[in-house]
Amino acid sequence: MTLRTLVLTGMCLLATACGSSGATVVSGPAGSGSSAVSTVVASGSGSASAPVAGAGPAKLKVEVWLLRDGRLWPVLRAVPPTVAVVRAAVNSLLRGATAADTGAGVVSAVPAGTQLLGISLHDGIATVDLTSDLQGHGVAAERLALAQLVFTVTQYPTVRGMTLHLDGAPVAALADGLVVPNPLRRASLGFPRLVSPITVTSPRPGTSVHAPFTVTGVADVFEAGIRYRLLDASGHELGSGESSASCGSGCPGTFSFQIPELGVSHRERGTLVIAAANASGRPGGGRPVGLPLVLLPPFDVATPLPGATLTSPAQITFRDPIVTPVVLKIYDAKFHVLARRIVRAACGANCPPGFAYTSHIPFSVAGLQQGYVVLAPRDSHPAASGQVVEIPVTLNGG
Repeated sequence: MTLRTLVLTGMCLLATACGSSGATVVSGPAGSGSSAVSTVVASGSGSASAPVAGAGPAKLKVEVWLLRDGRLWPVLRAVPPTVAVVRAAVNSLLRGATAADTGAGVVSAVPAGTQLLGISLHDGIATVDLTSDLQGHGVAAERLALAQLVFTVTQYPTVRGMTLHLDGAPVAALADGLVVPNPLRRASLGFPRLVSPITVTSPRPGTSVHAPFTVTGVADVFEAGIRYRLLDASGHELGSGESSASCGSGCPGTFSFQIPELGVSHRERGTLVIAAANASGRPGGGRPVGLPLVLLPPFDVATPLPGATLTSPAQITFRDPIVTPVVLKIYDAKFHVLARRIVRAACGANCPPGFAYTSHIPFSVAGLQQGYVVLAPRDSHPAASGQVVEIPVTLNGG
């Protein structure tokens, strides 16, 4: 998904239904760098349908700004279909970080218990009325909370700023002395310094990824150049590449690139590092972004582990069901094929949760020598798709 232009009557961002005839097209967010989901709302119906395939009620995606490493970090939240998208986004923000968020180091400075009392929009300025729970937690925390709120509210270009009310009254300063401009904007109170030059919107920190997978985000870097490196749990580089944002050198632009393969034979933690790149393609200035991920091989093999010693018959165990046929081969040190078998779990896609599939494959080799267990999908071109798993082992012929 890419950034889209918002075409929406201002009050429809906040109300529960639009009173005009015809349809309103909602696309967003346009100014923040996260992905956007378009929605068509029938006027006066109070319902919306997002272009999400599959069964069940459609969900609308809204952008919520939280914090990671002390900097603003956008996440997407699914909310029930509504034309009151700003209200939905603010309520999602007030619900705080999820367990998955906190596990990935994403938190919120908005105090728990803060509630939305009302929200309205006039001439592009949203008036947000919250309970006074927002204040009284120190100037630094209040500034972070306000930044989260302002970036969440102004994710749509028809909302240019925000006026803060607490318990129904306008606020000029918070309890700990932080002066609140009227209106608050993204440029207020040094908020731009809280935004990383590179923000990754997908995948989220801690996500489990298979190859290939797509990385999207926003960057404001010199000449729009970015460079990425994928590291394994030990910090060894698994792959690298370059991409570019749609705008750079003073303006934020979106980027999207695909990582075709991971080069791991077992599930392990890794880090995707994205940095600005100079004209030579090397990492440039600015703080790189490190995104923790769980790297999944095409086939989640529990045994053998790399370096294990195998005797015949070799036991190959998969943590997940083998839904489609897989070609399993055992090679000696000179890459001569010692054994070959096509494996597939009998239960296929109907295997119960936690099901592990084991296959025993006989082979013959003299003495001890280096070998390899190699897996690849049948009827495909694994070299091109990055779907080969190669596990180095020691073969024991007895």
